[in-house]
Amino acid sequence: MGRFTASRAPRAWPLAVGACLSALYLGVTLAAGRLEDGSWGEGIFGVILGLFISSIPARHFLDLLIYWRVEGTRFRSRGALSWWVAANAAVLVAGWLVIVVGTTRFTAAGR
Repeated sequence: MGRFTASRAPRAWPLAVGACLSALYLGVTLAAGRLEDGSWGEGIFGVILGLFISSIPARHFLDLLIYWRVEGTRFRSRGALSWWVAANAAVLVAGWLVIVVGTTRFTAAGR
């Protein structure tokens, strides 16, 4: 149980990396052309990337649900915890959007 100590602050850089990756993928994909002109490779890459991006906040939410007493003490105030949950939710939604766009490109390539 040494990993879940109250003195260790949560790290925000994995969330920032996930948000940047999703913005980059969505920007490049949507700027490159219509969604109907997708290819199998772009779709598969988008789905895998979206799953990876979504796994980061999903892990944080599971840690918060399972170890809520320990995880709750890592934050100085309720406001900080609220911002942390909101940031995780935003990255989770961004990962979901990457999955949706990748799936759309994947299924459109089969036509």
